[in-house]
Amino acid sequence: MGKRAADEGRNSIYPQIDFCKNPNSICDPSSPPELKWVAGMFYWLNAVQPYNSGGWNYITELKKWVDNGMQTGDRSFINGASGIVNRGCHNPPNCGTGELHAAS
Repeated sequence: MGKRAADEGRNSIYPQIDFCKNPNSICDPSSPPELKWVAGMFYWLNAVQPYNSGGWNYITELKKWVDNGMQTGDRSFINGASGIVNRGCHNPPNCGTGELHAAS
């Protein structure tokens, strides 16, 4: 995706960014604005969608929420997904990483 891929002769969408030397380049204000979205999508695909821990499976919970009519008043699914993204587990603070901001 970055400089290493380009140096190795592979296709790279960010050949000028060395993620190995500067992993914080994703948040650097001078980096391409879409880089945060690309990194976020990668995280979503690799950490959120396959999440299955403590009896909470992302895909199962998504299907359950959809099958129950996608009631916006039922915040259990969004709170679980937000917990995974922001705290690393579906039920913070039970995983020891702190409260989920703005959870209800």
